[in-house]
Amino acid sequence: RGMFEGCTSIVTAPELPATVLVDNCYRGMFENCTSLIQSPQLPATTLASNCYRAMFSTCGLTSLPANFTLPATSLASYCYYLMFSNCSSLEEYDLNIPNAPLLTTITYLFSGCSSLKNINLRNADFKVATSMSYFFNGCRSLTRLDLSYLNIPKVTNYSYMFNNNTNLVYMPLVDTSAGTNFNSMFTSCSSLQTVPLLNVSAGTDFRNMFSGCEALKEVPNLDKIKEIADRATENNIILANCPIRHLGTEKSHELYKKIQDYLLANNVEIMFDTNVVDLTVENNKVTGVKVQPSVS
Repeated sequence: RGMFEGCTSIVTAPELPATVLVDNCYRGMFENCTSLIQSPQLPATTLASNCYRAMFSTCGLTSLPANFTLPATSLASYCYYLMFSNCSSLEEYDLNIPNAPLLTTITYLFSGCSSLKNINLRNADFKVATSMSYFFNGCRSLTRLDLSYLNIPKVTNYSYMFNNNTNLVYMPLVDTSAGTNFNSMFTSCSSLQTVPLLNVSAGTDFRNMFSGCEALKEVPNLDKIKEIADRATENNIILANCPIRHLGTEKSHELYKKIQDYLLANNVEIMFDTNVVDLTVENNKVTGVKVQPSVS
C-alpha cells in the first residue's frame, strides 16, 4: 500500500506481472507521482477489496499503454475506486473492462481528470452498477459526451456525476430510469446550454441539480415527466427512456465525406441524378442494379 506514494521524480513504472491480488495491495501505489506519464499493463485476473484504489490518483499520466485493458474475471468491492482520480494531464481514455458487468460501484473513476477531452466507454458494460456518483466530477475539458449507448439500467445514484464540468455544453443523454438521487448532478456546469428529456420518474432527491448552470436556456419540466410516469405506472404502462442521437450540422459534412471516401475506396460507384428501376437477383443475392437517368 502506498509503495511509491509521493515519489515525484518517477517517470516509468515497474512491471506488475501479478495475476492474483490481495486486499489493498496496489492501493495508492503511485499516488502523487506527478512525473509518471504512463501506467504499466495490469494483467491481474483475480482482484481483492481496494486493490487498485487510488492507484494512479494525482499522477502525471498523459496516456495509457496500447491495448490497455483490465482483464480481471474476479472482482471485489471498491477494486477500481478512485483509480485514475485527479490525473489532471490525462486527455484520452479508452475504458476496456471486459468484466465490468460485475461492478456495482464505479464512483469517482475519472473524478478530477481536468484535461480529459475524449473517453470511450463502449467496451464497458455496467449493467449491475448502482452508483455513478462523481464519475466525471471536475472533468473541465469535456465539451460533449455521447453516453446513450451505456447499459446502466440499475444505477440509482447520479449525484455529482458531472459536477464542475465547466466546459460541458451539451448534456449527454443517459438512462436515468432507475435514478433516485440526482443531487448536484450538474452543479457548476456553467457552459451547459441544453438538457435532454430525462426519465426521473423514480427520483427523490433533486437538490442543486442545476445549481450554477449560468448558460442553461431551457430545462425540461421534470415535474411533468414525473407526473406522466406516475400516471403510466398507475395504468400498468412503463415510461421508456428512448435516446435520440443528434448528429449536429457542424459535424455532418465531415461525416458524409468519410462515408463517401470509404465507399469509393471499396470500389463503390456513386451516381447522381439517377433512379434505380430494378434489381438483378441471383440465388437470393442482389448481383446487379438497373438504373436510368432521373427526369429533371
